[in-house]
Amino acid sequence: NWRLVVATIALTGVYLALWGRIPFAPRTFVFLMAFLIMVRTPYRQALAVSAGLTGFVIAAFQYGLRISLE
Repeated sequence: NWRLVVATIALTGVYLALWGRIPFAPRTFVFLMAFLIMVRTPYRQALAVSAGLTGFVIAAFQYGLRISLE
């Protein structure tokens, strides 16, 4: 599906363009939500996965690896 590929590349471009302007957590959450909705994941499931994965990545980097994401 070429539309999905192009949309994913565009979404990733926006995500990277906002780097340094919007904090990591909200930027990543919105990116994941948008991507999951694009691939037709139900909204509630997309919300739960986005929140959980964003929280996991933050915890892994900040507390596990001691690397600040801000």
